[in-house]
Amino acid sequence: MKKLVLWGILAALLCALPARGETQSAICLQVVGETDLSEDQRYKLLVRAWAEELLSPLTADAPEDEALWQSLEAVLPRLQAYLNRRAEDAGRPANIRVCAGRFPYAAHALEDRTYPAGDYRAIRITIGGGQGRNWWGVLYQPPEPDTIYYSILVEWFLHLFQ
Repeated sequence: MKKLVLWGILAALLCALPARGETQSAICLQVVGETDLSEDQRYKLLVRAWAEELLSPLTADAPEDEALWQSLEAVLPRLQAYLNRRAEDAGRPANIRVCAGRFPYAAHALEDRTYPAGDYRAIRITIGGGQGRNWWGVLYQPPEPDTIYYSILVEWFLHLFQ
């Protein structure tokens, strides 16, 4: 009987924990550098700043994530043209590509929040061949629910494995 109870508790815990690869609700921004050369990595951050200039008014007072996502998808051609124009003004080639979709990301900590590994909707900006390191950030995070669920049973069970 004890084994049955413990298996039931374990099954309940596994169902409650987020699964790797699950779809996440945040909307991300990823900028992939052309190479890992320090000059290209600095340029990548400049491209990120240009993208945020254009995108931040859309995300500032976003009504909800689905409407925001549709707005972001609609602005992609304008964003790509804007980034390539800024690149040419800076004396760089107009070789920046922009796409949107769901992409897998590893677990990531930003400021005071941890984002579990999973598939996130993202705007991906690739410079040139995109062979360099990338920058990853969050454009929009839906508000957290006000309710916090706490279980002494879950705490106790997790404590057993520490």
